[in-house]
Amino acid sequence: MINWCENGKMNVLEINYFSSNTIGGVPQFLGFITRNC
Repeated sequence: MINWCENGKMNVLEINYFSSNTIGGVPQFLGFITRNC
């Protein structure tokens, strides 16, 4: 889905965060991923 991380996959916390913020939470999700990869 998102290959920005070196390992090329998201952990459970990231997946849950994205699932709970599908609408109106994409910018937050993207910032969360880039900050933790």
